[in-house]
Amino acid sequence: MKKFKWFIFCIILVVIVFVIIVCSKLSPFFGGLHIMNERKAENFIEKYDNELSDVLNELYTIDYQEVSLRKIENHTISILQNDDINGNHYTEKDITDYFNDKAIDSLNALYDNGVLVIEKKNMECQFVLWSSLDQGKGIIYSKSETSGDFPGVIHVEQIGPQWYYYEECMDLWLEQQVK
Repeated sequence: MKKFKWFIFCIILVVIVFVIIVCSKLSPFFGGLHIMNERKAENFIEKYDNELSDVLNELYTIDYQEVSLRKIENHTISILQNDDINGNHYTEKDITDYFNDKAIDSLNALYDNGVLVIEKKNMECQFVLWSSLDQGKGIIYSKSETSGDFPGVIHVEQIGPQWYYYEECMDLWLEQQVK
């Protein structure tokens, strides 16, 4: 009887550990386990200052108004282009044409430590640090005095020189656009 109870206890323990592992692996698809806030954004900037600087330096040398970087295995970069045939459209380019090795290493370090997407629009760069289906939070680096020129951004708070914490919600933003 004791062996049976021990066996049941072990099975329950294995199931609990399995559920915890599965939930932690799936959590990024549901917005992650942590919620981003201004303090965490400031800490992120402080901790990854060198990596952010490397990536920003390369982004601002790219001669396109809109650029989108997502972690993908073949190191491509999406660049918004405009031509007479296709109008505005994103084109996939090899990132090594635009980023040096140090910046690519910094980019990978940022992705490995929580950055989901990086977008450049004109003089602002957005780093998405938390995201769910229609909401997101992160940081924006801006060379201008104002910030938040990204679709969905509903709240922007300056947290440092040229650094802003932002929150986005597409539903609320779309409602505000209609009004």
